Amino acid sequence: MLKDLAKRHNKTVITSIHQPSSAVFRSFDMLLMLAYGCMVYHGTPHGSLQYLKEHGYECPPGYNIADHWIDSLEADGAGKSLIAAWDKKVSDNDFKCRGEGNEASIDDVEIAETTTKKYNPSWLTKFV
Repeated sequence: MLKDLAKRHNKTVITSIHQPSSAVFRSFDMLLMLAYGCMVYHGTPHGSLQYLKEHGYECPPGYNIADHWIDSLEADGAGKSLIAAWDKKVSDNDFKCRGEGNEASIDDVEIAETTTKKYNPSWLTKFV
């Protein structure tokens, strides 16, 4: 319903869904995954599976992808390692959890949560 509404009226729909079904998860055009308030993935649902696999968190066959994301982010150190991997992947400093010149390490992410700049994209990238 939301996808049809968005296409018919040429609008962007931003939503937060806790534990969507596999069908709902695959219906998303784009995902923005967060851990500890930091971005760990931005892209397509299908691309997210490859991204997790590249970082050692392959989704078992037949397993709900959304549940696998939750399980992966809750695994010991996985959230922080995916934050570090994302920060290494992106070149735009605004998309990194730890900006250039920031002395905080990835181990400080929980402590720095209220004082460090988080996801702060330009106006245009918020709606693309």
